[in-house]
Amino acid sequence: MAAKARYEKLFEPGRIGSVRTKNRLIKTGSHPGFFPYEHGYIPQAVKDYYGAMARGGVGLIVVGAAELDYPIGTVPGMGYRIDDDAYIAGLSDVTQAIHTHDCRAFIQVFHMGPMHPEIVSGHRPVAASSLAQSDCPRPQFSVARELTILEIEDAVRKFVAAAVRAQKAGFEGVEVNAACNHLLNSFLSRAWNRRTDAYGCGSFVDRARIVVEIIRGIKESCGRDFAVIALCNGAEPGLSEGITLNECREFADGSRVSRAF
Repeated sequence: MAAKARYEKLFEPGRIGSVRTKNRLIKTGSHPGFFPYEHGYIPQAVKDYYGAMARGGVGLIVVGAAELDYPIGTVPGMGYRIDDDAYIAGLSDVTQAIHTHDCRAFIQVFHMGPMHPEIVSGHRPVAASSLAQSDCPRPQFSVARELTILEIEDAVRKFVAAAVRAQKAGFEGVEVNAACNHLLNSFLSRAWNRRTDAYGCGSFVDRARIVVEIIRGIKESCGRDFAVIALCNGAEPGLSEGITLNECREFADGSRVSRAF
């Protein structure tokens, strides 16, 4: 009886904004694997995978993960894409497979940033700051190029455009990946961010600015009822100036940031 009481909340209806779920079980936005994606289109095996996951009874599936800019979908077998309207139809098949089983569907969008595999794509990775190999939090990565302000604004537009396509494909929301060693995390974390401008490490608010602009842009383009969730590192142990648990709580709470904008 004690175990049943402990987990009974999981099977109660949930809510994320205006999105209602039949329970609180969530399939997170981890990538299902390296299937034979063709030019970034989703193969039937992946559509079937998400359909089977929904049939299993979860209340929400976060489809993962669609990369923006230098899409790994340009490399055979590496992933799918959401950077063009041509991919909406295939993504619609995914949402239909999920919705058939009374399950809600979100999709994760992210920019690999400094983690982008230059050796695979030939594209140099980018980040909030360009750090010497010896100063990089992940010295096994290629040295990233620092984004200009115009490129940051372009990245924000690409996140928003991806959310618009996701909405057209039938997703009820998106997950903005600002974690791992990806682009948005390189702004949030002082271990990566050495900028001195409006997106720099001088303040907590400035580090969060790009994520706030993305969320605000999505809400303006997709409407207030379109759900947005964000993924953030809970902590970065072992990294000098890395995100701490207390900082993560402040990012998640958002009140300190929202008051500044």
